[in-house]
Amino acid sequence: MTSMIRPKKREYHMTPSAIISRKWNQRNPDKIEVVKQRNKNMRLLVMDILGGRVCVTCGYDENTRALQLDHIDDKGHEDRYHFTNIWSMYSFYLKNPEITREKLQVLCANCNTIKQSENNIYQMSRREQK
Repeated sequence: MTSMIRPKKREYHMTPSAIISRKWNQRNPDKIEVVKQRNKNMRLLVMDILGGRVCVTCGYDENTRALQLDHIDDKGHEDRYHFTNIWSMYSFYLKNPEITREKLQVLCANCNTIKQSENNIYQMSRREQK
């Protein structure tokens, strides 16, 4: 009887790219904070292109961690499919500010949740998109 090598239980339901990311994180713990800070800075720059770090619906501006980039036309699943990671998405929107203004808006977490609920929009997984 041959033994079959199985992935760890937590990896059963992970996408291949998520498994690769986890392994990279384990090999490069010193670079994780640098990448997080870079992504945070890029996110804030995209918000600045959109007119500032304030919710366009209610005007919330106290904490940028509660602000989210929302797709105006509710097609965020297309970006999640098209871009390989968050850095590539931010880079694209920083290089194309006119597209950024057409497609994105800044909403606080509450307003974004309300919008999704009212429009029956739920995050689609990569499997559902194909």
